[in-house]
Amino acid sequence: MTSITLYGGAGEVGGNKILLEDKSTKVFLDFGTSFGRIRKFYKDPFSLPRGLLDRLIMGILPDLEGIYNPNMLKKIGRKPHQEPLINACILSHSHLDHFGDIGFLDARIPIYSSKETYFAIKAYEDVTRRAEEKQWTYYQESRKVDDWIPIGYYWIDELGKAHKTTKEKATHERVILQFEIPPEEVKRNFVQKSHFQVDDFEVELFPVDHSSFDAQAFIVYTPDAKIAYTGDIRFHGFKTEKSIRFVEEARNADVLITEGTKINEEVNFTEYDVEEKTKEVVKNAEGLVLVDFSPRNLEEFLVYKRVAEETGREFVTSPKNALFLLYRDMRNLIKEKFPRLLSKIFVFEKNASSTRSKRTISKYKEVEVVKDEEIRKNPGNYIVNLSFYEFEKLVDFSPPKGSVLIINNPEPFDEESTLDEERIQNWCNYFGLKNYRIHSSGHMGYSDLVWMIKEIKPKYILPVHSNLSNAIQIKESFGEPVKILKEREKFEIKSGLLNFF
Repeated sequence: MTSITLYGGAGEVGGNKILLEDKSTKVFLDFGTSFGRIRKFYKDPFSLPRGLLDRLIMGILPDLEGIYNPNMLKKIGRKPHQEPLINACILSHSHLDHFGDIGFLDARIPIYSSKETYFAIKAYEDVTRRAEEKQWTYYQESRKVDDWIPIGYYWIDELGKAHKTTKEKATHERVILQFEIPPEEVKRNFVQKSHFQVDDFEVELFPVDHSSFDAQAFIVYTPDAKIAYTGDIRFHGFKTEKSIRFVEEARNADVLITEGTKINEEVNFTEYDVEEKTKEVVKNAEGLVLVDFSPRNLEEFLVYKRVAEETGREFVTSPKNALFLLYRDMRNLIKEKFPRLLSKIFVFEKNASSTRSKRTISKYKEVEVVKDEEIRKNPGNYIVNLSFYEFEKLVDFSPPKGSVLIINNPEPFDEESTLDEERIQNWCNYFGLKNYRIHSSGHMGYSDLVWMIKEIKPKYILPVHSNLSNAIQIKESFGEPVKILKEREKFEIKSGLLNFF
């Protein structure tokens, strides 16, 4: 008998942790970070949960046996397991709310993903600080040693002068304080396949359209059922045909696990509309053009490079974003799939304190640093990718009258993002920037959800990655086949007992 249990993503957007079980086979679909749960108690960056224990106690991570890193369990006084009780974790894409908590998993658990997702996670890991919870593609177990390490032995004469001697004759010893010595990094068991077997489960990954270039949907065949999982999906981007193919392959699924992030609205503004509207705004801009978007969305990165070329400007990003494109395997993947991104990469000067990016970026021949003075002198020559957390660079750029800010991010959705929106507006008011929100959602709207479900004809529908009101809307639209699961509530699929849709 196959069962499905939501340990994250039930009644919330993100934090997907979907457990499929059949007899002794247990597989997680995604293991993402729930930012909603973290923000309930903490305020980044001033306070954050301290490792595994805080996350378990505060309900940020599910308190399950046999899945977490044994070394971390020892540190918090928990008895570690001998062998992991989970057979695999399968990742849909490289957004933190779908993969961000894998750093806590037992490194012996195989993690399956597309090669695109693995390379994106690895590149992101390489350009960010390596906190314990961000050891996604490797792990580094730390071991305790003596707190005090002697580095010399002495005896003291009558005048108080120290003389070196042996340990046996010493009256004093000089020591240093030593905390933890980490051993070598060990790679996690990442398996990069699109079609594979996990014990009794057959799994196939399908590329789909989303605001992450590596997004995948899954079809899992268990002994009892065909289960389709959308991950994050839409039908109005640059890869609509990929999403349609998944729908075709998912037809007559016994269970459809579907996201419902934006189904409370119609989504009509496409990525093609974003490019055309952006081009129009840039053509009419007299000064500097600033763009706030996630450059890890490689398709949108290409959009802004194209717009810059067509409007006689250069596209400039941050050294950190350039490193994401150029690091190791990610560089080879981009060379294969998005070669134009590597033709020439312009970066702005980083703050003096950020020496790591400056040292590393200098070795790449594709990179050219554009000095702040050049941007101040010739603002009409540039489109600058500047995230909200880099807005201090506006002081260095000193944008003149006629400069604009293009925001390619969703509308504020909670108190914190509303405050950020107000801060962005304050920056715009201070520097006289006219701002435009030109954004296409990374998620499907209501009409596309209805079309998808009618095409697939699933016997049961489980909303996930959806707030409760959106899940209820799906229930009202499709009735009895829709099961709104609470967290930890188990949905069982008994062979031959499914009701048809």
